[in-house]
Amino acid sequence: MGSDGWSTESAGGFVRHYAAVLETLCHGEGDTRVITSITDRLPGKYLDVIPQNIILQDVDTPVIIDNEWRLTTDVEFGHCVLRALLLLMAAITRFGIPANGGTYTRQAYIEAVFADSGFKITASAVTRYIALEADIQAQITGRLRDEFLDWSPADFLMMRSTQSSVSEELAELNSLHTVGEAQRAELDGCREVIESQRTELQMIHKSRSWKITAPLRRLSRALRGGTAITKFPD
Repeated sequence: MGSDGWSTESAGGFVRHYAAVLETLCHGEGDTRVITSITDRLPGKYLDVIPQNIILQDVDTPVIIDNEWRLTTDVEFGHCVLRALLLLMAAITRFGIPANGGTYTRQAYIEAVFADSGFKITASAVTRYIALEADIQAQITGRLRDEFLDWSPADFLMMRSTQSSVSEELAELNSLHTVGEAQRAELDGCREVIESQRTELQMIHKSRSWKITAPLRRLSRALRGGTAITKFPD
């Protein structure tokens, strides 16, 4: 979802796979229930068995991890899916551009994913699940229930527009260009310094005082016992 080209259809496929995984987990515990609608009920411990708390062992064997919370009553499959989608929206700071180029409110996104999964949900069912979730979060955190009721259903998903995406790329290219220009200017400055020092050294070597003092420099090297490999210009 964080990359361009995503669709609610692909998210719906993920929900169908999630339902199949929950069925497999139940069957592994001797429970033969089958999930066919959002109101199908699961054991209370499945409240916390969201996709983020399931790993696949040996490719196709699901295993539950971090199962901290459970209800004393059963939990509906639709409530589990809603919890997973709410956590997904909280984890993605900015959605990519969808394949259909559309925009979604948080409520519309959830309803579209449910519909494309084959487990259609109504707005009233979403409200009911949010109320149940608020009760649970209030008990877990000790905060007021009302704090969890407003989940901003009418807010649009934060998405990168095509224009902003292009602008970001251009800004990055401009930044790289600026760095390149600065490095080039620094290199040119170093070359100027080297050239200036070379010119100055050549002027010294051509000066009369340099030629006059040449015998003294040769005598000094001889006294130090040094053997010059390269002859210095007089």
